[in-house]
Amino acid sequence: MDDLVGQNDGSRQKWAGLLATYTVNRTADTVDPGTLRWAMTQANANALVADTINFEIAGAGVHTINVLSALPTITDAVTIDGTSEPDYAGTPVVRIDGAAPGFSGIKIGAGGGGSTIKGLMITGFTIDGINVASGANNVTISDNWIGTAGTGRTGYGNNGVGNGDDGIDIAGSNATIARNVITNNHDEGITIVGSGVTGHLIQGNIIGLAPDGSTGNIIGGEADGAGNLIAFNAHNGVDVVNGTSNAIVRNSIHSNTLLGISLGAAGVAANHDGDGDTGANNLQNFPVLTRAVTNGALITITGTLNSTALTDYRIEFYANAVGDGTGYGEGQTLIGISDVPIDGSGNASFSPTFYVAVSAGSAISASVSRLDLGDSPIETSEFAQNVIATMSNTAPTLRAGTLAAVAEGTSSPAGEAVSAIFSGQFSDPDAGASFDGIAVVGNTANAGTQGTWQYSSNGGSNWFDRLRGRRCHGAGAQHLNADPLCTGGRLQRRAAGAGTSTTSTVIPSAIR
Repeated sequence: MDDLVGQNDGSRQKWAGLLATYTVNRTADTVDPGTLRWAMTQANANALVADTINFEIAGAGVHTINVLSALPTITDAVTIDGTSEPDYAGTPVVRIDGAAPGFSGIKIGAGGGGSTIKGLMITGFTIDGINVASGANNVTISDNWIGTAGTGRTGYGNNGVGNGDDGIDIAGSNATIARNVITNNHDEGITIVGSGVTGHLIQGNIIGLAPDGSTGNIIGGEADGAGNLIAFNAHNGVDVVNGTSNAIVRNSIHSNTLLGISLGAAGVAANHDGDGDTGANNLQNFPVLTRAVTNGALITITGTLNSTALTDYRIEFYANAVGDGTGYGEGQTLIGISDVPIDGSGNASFSPTFYVAVSAGSAISASVSRLDLGDSPIETSEFAQNVIATMSNTAPTLRAGTLAAVAEGTSSPAGEAVSAIFSGQFSDPDAGASFDGIAVVGNTANAGTQGTWQYSSNGGSNWFDRLRGRRCHGAGAQHLNADPLCTGGRLQRRAAGAGTSTTSTVIPSAIR
């Protein structure tokens, strides 16, 4: 026998409570069934099971819940799932907005470990967007827009809705913070605070960061898609105030007002011989770069590293369209990585080549991480002082040029332009190379019997004997440009021999 059971809204919510799932279907900020405040209260009271709060608000988003007073602190594991809203299509459509001052958006207390907050916009709160208390471990915060109600997959485009302090303030351990957009907040995007806080995995976000007193956290990662975009923050991109073994790897860090990565006190942390100092990430020395040479298709970066003797390190090299104002960093585009072993004296040199297109003029920087016994990076440095990428300069090839025949006794032969003498004789593998001229480096002719090689710098109006130290444009011992004003060579014959013709071969060094 089939039973048809009709439910009103109140009875449906009570039945959902027995199933540990609560549905938010209205935007009012009251304790009535169907509101977010009601659902959070019910989830806290149902302490025997892991609860879920879903959304089913009618109409097209964005659905804004204007919060008038602090929401209940989460005291039991719960999943608040903004992606459950029927019109969710990859970006948040449920917005929780602070409509009054004095409180954070979502607070997770010590009993709320294991909770998940995902798929929400959290904006306009005068303290933190999300606050995770000490003891609230194993929290997951994913796919949210925190501090922005913008458009598109990045969440950019709507300023003035950031939270008053941090986007996320977390004092628990072992959190996973993934694929969030955390921007426009008054202080850091993420602050990890507290001695002994450890084990956080922060990957695939668009954020600003400030680990404070924490250890063993991974910001980014070596897997595809694990890196974060950390940009356009009003302070440092990543600020490790205290704590050690924090890995900051394979992120895109750029356009931050202060440093891309800061360890300890404000400003660049200077290197120390042997790297025996202590502090945030043990104030890991950064690499010293000396040269970066590119040909447009590959780049070679040369430098040294001084650090702990007989220890292995991994260097990440980055290119930046514009270098940091301090001259150190940042790390906009990853070029490649290179593992470097430190010798017994605490030193290593490196000169890896990467088959990556990097434009000349790019600011090249690097960071380095100590490797643990499992070959995983820990304790990342600040960024190295930048070097500017320059184009490689392969020596050009210029085959011998031949002057036209000149009859014996001709007192004023016409001469030929340098560009004509060596037409088709120049080659250079470097991109963008062109024939600029020649440098005459020797004149073995006997002036009394063979004549004197001469040059003109004004189209043939005046001719001068080739003498070392004379020049036509540029510097060096006889630089003749290939432009029309430097028409270059003729052989002025000194001996007469009627009816006889001769030619002269010029073997120069090429200039480009």
